Amino acid sequence: MFESLKHWFSTGSQSGDLFDHKDDEAVHSALASLLYHVIQADHQQSTGEKHKFAEIMRDVFNLSPEQIHHLWLQAESLNSTLDEDLSIINEHLKHNSMQRLQFMDKLNQLICVDGVNVSELEIFHRARNAIFPEISDDL
Repeated sequence: MFESLKHWFSTGSQSGDLFDHKDDEAVHSALASLLYHVIQADHQQSTGEKHKFAEIMRDVFNLSPEQIHHLWLQAESLNSTLDEDLSIINEHLKHNSMQRLQFMDKLNQLICVDGVNVSELEIFHRARNAIFPEISDDL
């Protein structure tokens, strides 16, 4: 596990019983952080992006409003890199192709909320390459 997540866990998170296992919390934290990277790519947070964040976490990962709020607050304070987040996400989603597809679809929707910019598109392509390494850029 990477330093930023280890630090967060060691500081005594307030997640309590929000997640059944630390591994569940780790992957959801990485997912939330990735989405937050996209939201921050244009250095603005819109209400639409915040709603899309909540929708993704609720619809794809079946999280409760309390879990989503906790992950949003955590994503705001984590110092993880995009590569660290993608590595954790890939490790947990690589055996669930449906969830990988759903997540990429929702990530695409998040990018489109306020119009696509180059930074957001770069994050999308990095996520696609990490989550679907078998897809060639030559297609």
